[in-house]
Amino acid sequence: MARPQKQSRIVKWRGRWTLFYHDYQTGKECRESVHSLTEEQRRTLLARHRQADKNQQAEVIQRGGMLAYDTDLVHALAEHYLTDVAEREAARAENPEAREGIARRSAIDIRASMRMFTGWLNQKHPRLQTGSLDGAKLKSYFSWLARQDTKRGTKTVKMSGQTWPCPALGVALGSPG
Repeated sequence: MARPQKQSRIVKWRGRWTLFYHDYQTGKECRESVHSLTEEQRRTLLARHRQADKNQQAEVIQRGGMLAYDTDLVHALAEHYLTDVAEREAARAENPEAREGIARRSAIDIRASMRMFTGWLNQKHPRLQTGSLDGAKLKSYFSWLARQDTKRGTKTVKMSGQTWPCPALGVALGSPG
């Protein structure tokens, strides 16, 4: 997840007064020299940018489109993501011809994957926050997943990218056919 954005600020950067702010169009932090402005003009400009930050945060809260950076990840997955999956599954069940939502089998696969992922989180990183999930943790999850046992008929085998079954295709990934 992305790092939480910093509040707009004016600092002396490389010997010049500079305004640092978040550009909502590009999603990046920008800087602008305000060295030629007076102290009062700089304060007014900073107040305007901070008000824009507050307005943007209010819009995000109203949309419900962003999780807090410090939310418990397992709770967020269960409450927000799996609830969304259930709603999308119900939408498909209500009107399958409209092709809205997701198929029942996809929802079952998603829930199974989330059970494995949340089980791993509870085992390895029980208090992981939404903002702390990074590539290294995901890599360790996939490494852990590759070492899990699975059933091939009556035979127990280790999962890997080449032998893990893909229920949607009905075949193992990497197998001919």
